[in-house]
Amino acid sequence: MIIKLAWRNIWRNKRRTILTALTLTIGVVALSMMLTLAAGMVERMIRVATHSRIGDAQIHAAHYLETQDETLTIPSTTALLEQARKLPDVKDATARSIGIGVLSIADRTSGIQLLGIDPEHEKNITNWSERIVDGEYISEPGQVMMGSHLAEKLEVEVGSKMILTAANVTTGETTAELVRVKGLLYTGDVATDRQAAIVHLDMAQKMMGTRGQAHEIVLKLNIPIEQREPIEAIIAPLKRDGISVEPWQTMNPIVAQMKGLMESYMDVMVVVLFMILAFGLINTISMSLLERMREFGVMRSLGTSGSMLAKLIVTEAAFLGFIGAVPGIVCGLLISQLLVTYGLDFAGTTAYGMEFREPIYGQLDIPGTVRVAVMFVILTTLVSLFTAIRAARLEPVEAMRGG
Repeated sequence: MIIKLAWRNIWRNKRRTILTALTLTIGVVALSMMLTLAAGMVERMIRVATHSRIGDAQIHAAHYLETQDETLTIPSTTALLEQARKLPDVKDATARSIGIGVLSIADRTSGIQLLGIDPEHEKNITNWSERIVDGEYISEPGQVMMGSHLAEKLEVEVGSKMILTAANVTTGETTAELVRVKGLLYTGDVATDRQAAIVHLDMAQKMMGTRGQAHEIVLKLNIPIEQREPIEAIIAPLKRDGISVEPWQTMNPIVAQMKGLMESYMDVMVVVLFMILAFGLINTISMSLLERMREFGVMRSLGTSGSMLAKLIVTEAAFLGFIGAVPGIVCGLLISQLLVTYGLDFAGTTAYGMEFREPIYGQLDIPGTVRVAVMFVILTTLVSLFTAIRAARLEPVEAMRGG
């Protein structure tokens, strides 16, 4: 009976009910769009972080990550590399040599991070071959590939000849090599695009005096990499004394925690937005109480208990939240689909060491949208408790006089 009465009562003033429900609908739609965009942004950041540089997991000598000491190379690099490539769910693995160097042409000089790669295997790890904006991928010693930002700074183009200088990690003796710019790329990783000079692994190891040894082994896996635990399970056989084997989440903890941070942020946004909408809801429910004072007095006189009256008001509020939430879910997902299809242009925006040039496309978060709508229904119901308690305490005679 309470359900039937509550449903009938909320439609006694259709205009007020529709306007109040519409505010809830707009709130759910706005938060659904924010969830969609946030999910797309997190996915893009993970993709940029893993595809543009760090891969899905990395191997280093112990303490290398903390110190960046160039003398700390991976013991038995070749054997460990082959073992990694044979592991189940490992698509490929590649070795890198990393050091500090200088690139110069004419009177222009820039300090760079020297990055020696194995071109054949590196193509299976990073997306650099797809991110070349001019020229070609390096294939042999004597060639250099760099980010478009670094190329602009040094005013060079594909085919330019430059002098690359690096120091032997053991003796400190410097070596200079003539290199030709083979390709310019844009990865989205700011450090790579602005600082890295990418050369053949053999050339880097020769200049740094680390033949046969690498500073880093990067793995590409055949599994989804959002969760840390599955990655840990795959790389566990590689762990041993003297080396560090870590998933990408260790290399970039900020991006790894971004999903959880976004969820917490959205929960806060739900509460803040609802607090703004709550003033309108309280006003609507309070006005309903005043307008129906005589009705409530009659109901109390006929034996309706205060608790029954309170339940009726709370049920009406729950229906009001439901009427606003359901269209909010439908409209929110339909409008959010536009973000999935067309995206939003964040060209020139830099965040967490990443630069966005292409539009960020959203990802529909259906569970998140439903969760927001359910929270709105619950909060709407809770807001009505204040008015419900007032109604439960009404004296029949005073209520009828007030009406």
